Amino acid sequence: MRQPTTRVPYERPPRRDPPRVESGDGSRRPRPVPIAALDGSGTVYGVARTVRMRTEVSGSDGDVGTTVVCNFSLEMRDRAGRPVGLVPVEMRGDLFEGAVNDGDRVRATGRARNGTLRVKRLRNLTTGAEVSARSTPAIVVAVVILLFVAWLVVIFAITGR
Repeated sequence: MRQPTTRVPYERPPRRDPPRVESGDGSRRPRPVPIAALDGSGTVYGVARTVRMRTEVSGSDGDVGTTVVCNFSLEMRDRAGRPVGLVPVEMRGDLFEGAVNDGDRVRATGRARNGTLRVKRLRNLTTGAEVSARSTPAIVVAVVILLFVAWLVVIFAITGR
């Protein structure tokens, strides 16, 4: 015959949270990652915060160009999901494909310059979309200009002027 067992209620051990990262003003907001940590190139994962899109206009008179710029802070988190630091990210190009919104989980690979991670493409892990900022290659611009000049030469040669 089996002996009856007494059940002891399970007690969870006290939760030990790792210390939270505090910014210089004593608040519990994530602090910026030190500029020295953003050196060279690399990949960062995090949550997009304060996403801003703008269009920069350059040039004068008839020779005006535009560049689409997307800036946001990437909030890096520890394994428990708590914010540990912010990385400024910038994407710029003639054409912007895809979307990044506040709160989206993002994986970005690029080069750090002046404390900002500059990326040409990233992966929006929330939507699964590839987001890219494309620029017109200089070789394409040069070929178009050369073709235009060649066309002008042919026109002037035919008309005899």
